[in-house]
Amino acid sequence: MGNARIPPLAEILSRSKPDGFFWSAYEGYGGLRGFWVLGPMGTQLMNEVLRLWRRYFVLKNFGMTVEITAPIVTPEKVLEASGHLEHFTDPIVKCTKCGAVFRADELIEEKLGINAEGLTPAKIDELIRKNGLRCPRCGGEFGKVMLFNLLMGTVVGPFTELKKFNAYLRPETAQGMFVEFPYVYLSLGKRLPVGVAQIGRVARNEISPRQGMIRLREFTIAEIEFFFDPDKPEVPTELMMEVGDVEVRVLTKELQEKGSSEPRTYSVSELIEEGVVKTPWLAYWLGISWLFIKEIGVPDDEMYYLEKYGDALAHYSVQTFDQMVRIPGHGWLEVAGHSYRTDYDLRGHLSKAVNKSFFEQVLTESGKIPHVVEPSFGAERLALAAYTWAYARGVSQGKNVLVFPASIAPIKASVIPLLASDEKMLAKAKEVRNSLSAIGVPALLVIGKRIGKAYRRSDRLGIPYAITIDKQTLEDGTITVRSRDTSKQVRLGLDDVVKGFTEILLKGRTKIFPELAM
Repeated sequence: MGNARIPPLAEILSRSKPDGFFWSAYEGYGGLRGFWVLGPMGTQLMNEVLRLWRRYFVLKNFGMTVEITAPIVTPEKVLEASGHLEHFTDPIVKCTKCGAVFRADELIEEKLGINAEGLTPAKIDELIRKNGLRCPRCGGEFGKVMLFNLLMGTVVGPFTELKKFNAYLRPETAQGMFVEFPYVYLSLGKRLPVGVAQIGRVARNEISPRQGMIRLREFTIAEIEFFFDPDKPEVPTELMMEVGDVEVRVLTKELQEKGSSEPRTYSVSELIEEGVVKTPWLAYWLGISWLFIKEIGVPDDEMYYLEKYGDALAHYSVQTFDQMVRIPGHGWLEVAGHSYRTDYDLRGHLSKAVNKSFFEQVLTESGKIPHVVEPSFGAERLALAAYTWAYARGVSQGKNVLVFPASIAPIKASVIPLLASDEKMLAKAKEVRNSLSAIGVPALLVIGKRIGKAYRRSDRLGIPYAITIDKQTLEDGTITVRSRDTSKQVRLGLDDVVKGFTEILLKGRTKIFPELAM
């Protein structure tokens, strides 16, 4: 991004608000921490990012990978079997004077510069006492560090007299895919491998939500549980040919133990050949995920995979790589986690389900339980990464524009009548807009007194192409297409324009109008 100034994330998000991207929820009532609104543009941006996600993770191998929709409300017994009732916790500490509650590991990191992720409450408590940490608000002493369960409880049915919850809002979409896997497996002809995808809302009762929309109490997850035969973990040759040469940056456990913070570059094939990953399918999805994040606008050298180890590993995982992305104005942020869950979840449900025969019929008929690799993405974080990098590219050009890749731009085209007062031009502009909308291209009718102002409004919203309807359009049907990035213009027929935008939808970042290139 050169030497151009990138403001803090809070300033970037404040800029996004008047354009309809993101803002904190319930501001009219003082707000509620951990809850954010995606406005019209933010919702459309996330829709486009998730459409691209489906192209990479579902449609690319459709049939081998399918999508389901499971309930957000989860019975307590399901989360007991999955280990969430016991393990889905964060450490908290309470001030004995003012009663303020803090997430203890984050307090240690902020005040002492120590990464406390995965440390036991006893160890964190020891660090607080040893270093004399006190409440940042009142200076009071802290009580004992305890574990706090992040599940958001609810009651299903007319049982308001219950003293405890009998269900929870799901903290992830994964368990719906594990519990319903037998039906999916049967519907697909009892074959492996098979990926089950799901996009949906989740809830986590975060202790100290902060940093805008980075740590939320309600958000959207897009994830896949990819089931495969542990005795046949090889990735088919035709799939490896697509990603084998993709280079990714990985900060392995071994590098971290040696004190290095610099990732090493591997091809996906090398990840398998050198034993960096514990199963080939994990390497395959790391390659796919790298290409996906790159397409939403993140440069190769601004992301890497961080291998988790020791106490930082989730209870269900034997190997996890967090996908780290640099967020302009903020720093490094995890946008996805890629875990090898083995048969942990299916085995847990097999042993604890009330209707064991339901699972046994499918999961034990071959004498083994499938293993699972999980790519899991936070959708709001993906939208944030896409927005901040679009913002940063605009800053680097010295312009007040958002430079979204065409494949995820919330609006692909603006349609502008040169003279808004001319009824025929306005009618033709609406006709062109409707032609684009009919093929699924988000197109915005922009009406202004001056064409220059309409172009600036279009660029500010990150719209990659502006289409102008003028007098010549009424005479011969041709229209002017202007590039946001180069300001170059070309005159084309409507059929050629529609064909070009179809290329965007089907092939992502295809250069559809060569005449407008740099």
